[in-house]
Amino acid sequence: MAEYFCHTACFQSRLDPSPRRTASTEIYRSPDGTITNAADLVADQVAGQRVLCPGCREMIFASWPEGWDAHATHKCSGVSPDGTRARKAEFKRRFAGLFRS
Repeated sequence: MAEYFCHTACFQSRLDPSPRRTASTEIYRSPDGTITNAADLVADQVAGQRVLCPGCREMIFASWPEGWDAHATHKCSGVSPDGTRARKAEFKRRFAGLFRS
């Protein structure tokens, strides 16, 4: 019986949704004002801001999230090259906290 409870706890921890980030994380900016730690933030902190791509850390979005889908689909080196739909879905899944529902 003890083995059952151990495994239940182990598996339950994997089923529980990951904790949502809160807006308590500090925003880091480059000298030109670009947010550099977007992956650690939430949508309300990055919306409409200059943001360094959290995937490839190469492209700067002039106003987040405008243009994210084209970048993720064609140019972002931070997502796997498994086809346009897969790249876009992976980007959206990995950085879901940066998009408003």
